[in-house]
Amino acid sequence: MNPVGANIRVVVVNGRSLRAPGMMKGLSELSGVKLECLEHDFERSWFRPQPSDILIFEIAALPDIQEFIRTMKAYRASSPEFLGIVVSSLKSLRADDFLKDFPNTQLVPTSSAQPGLDPEVARIIQHQVFFGNSKEETEKSPFKTVRTIEERAKLLRDALHSSALASIAPEGLKVVLNCHMDGVDSANGALLFKILPGSEAALKKLEGVPPTKTVVTLSLKQSRVFFRSPTFRFVSPQIVAVEPPSEFQIVQRRSDFRWPLPPQSYPITARFGGHAFKSMLVDVSMGGLALECAAGELEALKKAGTLRDAEFELEGNLIKITELELRHSALLKKGSGNEVYRLGYQFKEVPASSRRLLAEFLGSRSLAYFENYLVAKAS
Repeated sequence: MNPVGANIRVVVVNGRSLRAPGMMKGLSELSGVKLECLEHDFERSWFRPQPSDILIFEIAALPDIQEFIRTMKAYRASSPEFLGIVVSSLKSLRADDFLKDFPNTQLVPTSSAQPGLDPEVARIIQHQVFFGNSKEETEKSPFKTVRTIEERAKLLRDALHSSALASIAPEGLKVVLNCHMDGVDSANGALLFKILPGSEAALKKLEGVPPTKTVVTLSLKQSRVFFRSPTFRFVSPQIVAVEPPSEFQIVQRRSDFRWPLPPQSYPITARFGGHAFKSMLVDVSMGGLALECAAGELEALKKAGTLRDAEFELEGNLIKITELELRHSALLKKGSGNEVYRLGYQFKEVPASSRRLLAEFLGSRSLAYFENYLVAKAS
């Protein structure tokens, strides 16, 4: 899954502008994006874009246009395939006047007083993250569309028989309800979900909210199913009814979401061969995780093969993994005698409470990922 496993770099140039903080916050919420900001002249002089980079410039004054053209020409000389975006607050600015030499660059006029990330910029970025320059969605998309009645019925039967865990996120509310599949309303075909304990805070935020569009994910044994429903509503304090969608999107478990974590931000402790081990997480999924390893520790960890009693925190919740098995290793960072390796481990034994917390963490992120995919698809 390329967008999750290998993020596209988005670089904001002129990050000292008044709108930059809101823009950076909005960009940080997009899936598949590794975000950087160039605030100073020396940072821009050192920067070397890569072919897949997305550069965002802000043009707030006419003199900035000349500087923009000089910078873009220098960048294009070293990396002709990158995508450039100009966010301009100049109403009189004509795109043809200065973008004719940069066919991959797009102009997004906006108000200088507009806070946050412009929706059009978000659409451009997400389309690039998911589909790149290709118009063949099926080649890039991690999702398989399920449209036939037979396939949809089979997925729902599986969800019913297993009381599948589900996450329900009403659009625009930043609230996620954790539920499990509870049935189908025979009168109207609505999908029924029972809200799990621990959802009190989310329920309070939804008090008085009228029926609204929602994004749902179902966690099945062999796959994860996503769909957008036209409406959801409460039929009782603990039961939510969701109108069935016209199509499902499915991701196979073997291609499950692997979520990259900010470097040096998530410490992990474990034991192997009677020794204590401390490291940093690189990414995590429902089936395993990857962590950093210094060159001097590599052979001992490879020889041990397994880690035990691993612990790490995700959003303040302690996750415990009883046993992990080493599956692969690869060089993560080069250095003169300071190489860092990425070790990938598969979960072999996980306590039920930690599996639930991990599912909630990954579920919220997969919902956001799917919403961004829908944005990209629509563009």
